[in-house]
Amino acid sequence: MKRLVVLVVLAALLAPRVLVAQDSTFRARRHWTSLNTALAISSSALLAMDWSTSVWAAERSPRWTETNPLQGRHPSVLRVNLYSATTVAGNLLLARLLANPWRNVLLAFVTVAEIDAVRHQLCTEHLGLALPLHL
Repeated sequence: MKRLVVLVVLAALLAPRVLVAQDSTFRARRHWTSLNTALAISSSALLAMDWSTSVWAAERSPRWTETNPLQGRHPSVLRVNLYSATTVAGNLLLARLLANPWRNVLLAFVTVAEIDAVRHQLCTEHLGLALPLHL
């Protein structure tokens, strides 16, 4: 029993030193860079654009169909709002949890995917949408 107590005490005394040695590398990988910030802003802005055009279409166009299978073909405005709010928050939370370079990969992927989603929504003439945006 004494040996166990001694081992626990030694582990408690030495663990902070080991963690501090690893912490500088860990902190460097977790540091939020200006590229991270730019990608987070662009992905969030595009997610917000996708959200707003989806709500606009869901409210005004009965012919509109959602291409995201997670929302269904004709989601309600409430479902679009819940899903979109979750994706914006999830995008930022996951980016915060990931270390570089994976944070950049995630944010760049979301940005590119949302560029395509927003482009599709704004350029789809067969839906009969007269969006108040001119590209």
